[in-house]
Amino acid sequence: MTHAELKTARCTMGVSASEMARALQTPLRTYQDWESGVNRIPGAVAVAVSLLGERMSWSMTVITQNLDNKVAQAYENGARW
Repeated sequence: MTHAELKTARCTMGVSASEMARALQTPLRTYQDWESGVNRIPGAVAVAVSLLGERMSWSMTVITQNLDNKVAQAYENGARW
C-alpha cells in the first residue's frame, strides 16, 4: 500500500487522520508519517485498513437494507410521507 492509497482509503471511509490512527491503535504522528510517505506502511497496517474498509462497507449495506425494510413496512402499514 502506498501513502496515496492510504490517504484515499481514509478519505473514502470519511474519517479524519486522528480517527484512522485511533482505529489502527497507533499514535497520530506515526499515522501521519505513513500517510505523508515519510515512513513505509507495514503490511499488517495495509491489511487492517483493507479490513476496516470492508467492515464499513458491509455496515453501510446492512444499515441501508434495514432502512429500506422499515420504509417498506411503514408504507405497507399506511404511513404517508
